[in-house]
Amino acid sequence: MTFETVERYLYAATKDLPRKSRADIEGELRADISDMLDARCQGRPAAEGDIRTVLEGFGPPEVLARRYGAREGRGLISPLWYGPYKAALALSLGGCAAIHFAIWGIGALVSLLKGGGISIASPLFLLRSFFTWAFPLFAVVTLVVALLEHLGVPGRREQPADWISALPPIPTEKARISRGESIAGVVGAAVMVTVMLNFSAFSSAAFAGQGPVQLLSPQAEGRFVAGAVLLFLLAGLVHLFALVEGRYSVRYAAVSTALHLLTGGVAYFSLRIQPFFSGELIALVEQATSADFLPLFLHLNNIVLACILFSLVLDTAETLYRTARYGCR
Repeated sequence: MTFETVERYLYAATKDLPRKSRADIEGELRADISDMLDARCQGRPAAEGDIRTVLEGFGPPEVLARRYGAREGRGLISPLWYGPYKAALALSLGGCAAIHFAIWGIGALVSLLKGGGISIASPLFLLRSFFTWAFPLFAVVTLVVALLEHLGVPGRREQPADWISALPPIPTEKARISRGESIAGVVGAAVMVTVMLNFSAFSSAAFAGQGPVQLLSPQAEGRFVAGAVLLFLLAGLVHLFALVEGRYSVRYAAVSTALHLLTGGVAYFSLRIQPFFSGELIALVEQATSADFLPLFLHLNNIVLACILFSLVLDTAETLYRTARYGCR
């Protein structure tokens, strides 16, 4: 055991604290540890047992971190999570608003394809629909963030008996996984699962005032919705594990690669269906576009599948590369 152990302890104790106070707390802890070592060693070099005894006096880094985080007050959402909580709310409510604007645009487009004017769902209908979804989203995001905080995410696990030897290594900057990106991924996946579970309601809202327009063929819709829900759940699991792990490691590489392989299989199952679009929608597109565009439209599901598989391959390759070069076990 060397002074590297002290640095690893400081990293573990401060890595989840607010950025603005992290450096001050780390400096305070380093000074306290140094003073305790000096008092214990009385001028002789610090031995392994001295460092272990001093760190054990401070307690596990997770406990120490929560103690510092609690200084600013208590509540359903603690100060450690208030910034990510606001970002998650902005992402989810902004995504909900964007979906409703997309519904407005799709309704207008279908109306034009039918040769009519832009007679779409009334603004009051869209506003009512937005608030119908916004309040549950607000509640879900609040409860999810509160649960993550209660569970001690990121990185809270059952403490081993020798927690000093199990202190995490200090990752380089390139080995760290962006916490904000992981939170955005989890919230985005939750929003998309909610959307796909209500696919029929959203498609009906899109064409309100135009009469029902079936988007997908009967044999495709059930598989597509089920596959899309499972696909976004898997994506959410990848981001949630990245949030917990916090860095590129062999464990993260193995889990994310396995989930990406499963995601690719689900995407293939849910998108490789012919015919994919309904005959009514194909007829509308055929009437409103050139003959050259129709074959591209008929294979749009295959194009989306190719993009998904390509992005999965790129993400897996990046994960394996970063793990091999910068990661740790």
